[in-house]
Amino acid sequence: TSVAVRVCPCVSVSTHRTSVAVHQYIYQHVGPRTQHADPSRG
Repeated sequence: TSVAVRVCPCVSVSTHRTSVAVHQYIYQHVGPRTQHADPSRG
């Protein structure tokens, strides 16, 4: 995937934004249990 990022940074940006949205969606549905399981994330 490193090659794809170098070829088109725009793709990495879209992927990153999508990843963030997915994480937020999971946190909202899974609950605080995930946050407690991985406190290093903040």
